[in-house]
Amino acid sequence: MTTRQHYEIVVVGGGLTGVMMAIALSYGGYGTADMPAIALIDRAKQDGTKTGNSDLRTTTIHAAGKAMFEALGIWQYLEKCATPITRIKIANGLPTKGGLARRRRPEFSLDWHDVNQPMAYVVGNEQLLEALYRVMKTRPITPIYDAEVSHFDGAGDLARLQFADRPDLTAQLVVACDGAASKLRDHAGIRTLAEAHRQSAIVANVTLEIDHNDTAYQRFLPSGPLALMPHGPHRASLVWTLPKEEADRILAVDETEFSNLLLAAFGDTLGGLKLDSRRLIWPLKPTM
Repeated sequence: MTTRQHYEIVVVGGGLTGVMMAIALSYGGYGTADMPAIALIDRAKQDGTKTGNSDLRTTTIHAAGKAMFEALGIWQYLEKCATPITRIKIANGLPTKGGLARRRRPEFSLDWHDVNQPMAYVVGNEQLLEALYRVMKTRPITPIYDAEVSHFDGAGDLARLQFADRPDLTAQLVVACDGAASKLRDHAGIRTLAEAHRQSAIVANVTLEIDHNDTAYQRFLPSGPLALMPHGPHRASLVWTLPKEEADRILAVDETEFSNLLLAAFGDTLGGLKLDSRRLIWPLKPTM
């Protein structure tokens, strides 16, 4: 594919949102394989599947999303690594320690399940991004790597994107998918309102003593929700939301103490819980 200076659509951002957006738009009749009308701007020096930075996060794809992925030719690369969710269980409050109260009332009192088909699927973000890039290479999309927008002008009939070390691009439509701290949003003068950073999410993978049986668990605690999403046999993806200072403290403890704290917060429904990856922390700052 030859890079040109004008496209009908330019998508800025080479992450999951940007690549997915470019693929979906490519089915709208824009351009041809010889003359793509869609460009994807990516700051990375090459496609995002070869960065070497392991992403522990997962994405949950609901049944309608799976149908869309099948229509776009993406699901064929995910079906072998996707863990189905056939049941969702939710608990409110701290774990019950045992005794008569626990026998009378199930620990996870809210329960949804579908016997006919999975309600959703859990896939690793790395596997999802790799699948998206594989499909994008077959679509009429021009990826432009190692490029960062330095200025954006949307005042005329065509939007103009400027770069520090490559020619300008013009487009009829620019789609900003460059993350929460979007520079393109700032260049366009779009105002936002962000709340203070009060909570953080600890993300990790854990192994389970008792298999999840394709069940997603969520416990709503006074400090914030704790979710364990099925992610392979006897394995789950953890997202544990906590007040910022508490998250920093728990992140700093050793693996054994972390597993003990997690078990105390979640309960023993799945038996022992053991850390199976490094831990990452993500600041949660609602923005609108």
